[in-house]
Amino acid sequence: MAKRPLDTPRALERRRQLIEAGFEHFADSDYDDVQLDQVTKAIGVSHGVVFQHFGNKKGFYLAIVEHLLDGFLECVAPDADLPAQERLTAGLAGYIGWAAEHPRGFTSLINATSRFADVRELVERARQATIELIAAGMGLDLSQARARVALRGWIGGLEATVAEWLRTPDTATEQELIEYMQDTLAATLRWAAGDQVA
Repeated sequence: MAKRPLDTPRALERRRQLIEAGFEHFADSDYDDVQLDQVTKAIGVSHGVVFQHFGNKKGFYLAIVEHLLDGFLECVAPDADLPAQERLTAGLAGYIGWAAEHPRGFTSLINATSRFADVRELVERARQATIELIAAGMGLDLSQARARVALRGWIGGLEATVAEWLRTPDTATEQELIEYMQDTLAATLRWAAGDQVA
């Protein structure tokens, strides 16, 4: 029997449902503790549908991670026509807003303790894309070691700060957090550029 095509509207919608249902399980549990039966039962499909779309459990998990990271990168890439400072504010708002909307996904992704190198590579790729957006917007040359050190350090601080804020959201509003991270980035950029960036 011929395989059903996976690019029809119905198949794409089924894929989306599987990813959303899978996220609900993988975000709160260790990979080995998630049983595909739990996921498929939630949306009323068989195991075979997961294998048809993703090949195996690992492929399913990677698709969920990719979906989350794609959504994240869309949120942190502001309009290129905005002035640099406005792009930075919009990007930070997108980053923090996405984390607030997907707290479990954000925490899971930044911890990136998965035993799968593929997952760690996906997370690192998103992290590097964020660094490149900041560098381009602020006129920093990432071929310079000082700029790379500064922005890697700042991104690590941003991730840890937002993760802690998600655990204690009464600490600050989203706007206060944006302003705090802007202040720390300003100092980082001055150091990275040898005081050439205001």
